[in-house]
Amino acid sequence: MGGFFWQVNDTLAGVQNRLGFVFFALAIFGFGSISSLETFSAERLIFMAERSNGYYGPLAYFVAKIIFDNVPLRIFPSIFFTCIAYFMVGFQNSADHFFKFLLILVLFNLTSGSFVVVFASVFKNKGVANLTASLAMLFSLLFSGFLINKDDMPAALVWIQYLSYFNYAFEAMVVNELTGIIIVDEAAGITINVQAQVIIEIFGFNISAYWRDVGILAGFYVFYLLLSFLALKFLIKEKR
Repeated sequence: MGGFFWQVNDTLAGVQNRLGFVFFALAIFGFGSISSLETFSAERLIFMAERSNGYYGPLAYFVAKIIFDNVPLRIFPSIFFTCIAYFMVGFQNSADHFFKFLLILVLFNLTSGSFVVVFASVFKNKGVANLTASLAMLFSLLFSGFLINKDDMPAALVWIQYLSYFNYAFEAMVVNELTGIIIVDEAAGITINVQAQVIIEIFGFNISAYWRDVGILAGFYVFYLLLSFLALKFLIKEKR
């Protein structure tokens, strides 16, 4: 990705390239989180047997599995990816923008993993869990604001964007990267010199939404973890 989006510039094409990089990065980590299905699916029978024998309770098992899923598979890859690709692509070279990008990617990856764990907890069949999680993630991706302008979404469906964690991650990354950039371009013989925040508003994003989006992503993460734990505790039951 660093080579493909190498050193974007401050033209209209550069804006498109920035948005493309952000969208594809989220897609990679989003669908990569399908690996979280293994968190509970592969050990479902073992968990039921060992819980029934009193070796441990649902909370201890859940916390251990989440820690060893989140740290090596969600946090570290996000850090490695950002440290390599961010500077190759040529995003804003400041500590503030870098760590804000990293924060969103880590939060997004954690949220995406916890989202998939909900399906791993609810569905006994791994194939069904994989299919439903993938479809739900695709719809979340559809309402991210990249494939269709937010202002052009059908009125009957626009509410779905508020359930899309892709939407909040994409908006926060776009706002973080484009804020402060001056777009200089020549299109159809006309010289364009405009602040990138105008582009942000044209795409339907909120220029001041970064920290709000951070809070919402964190809320989604906690909410999905809670759903997963409740499903693990009350839905996964051994037959007596």
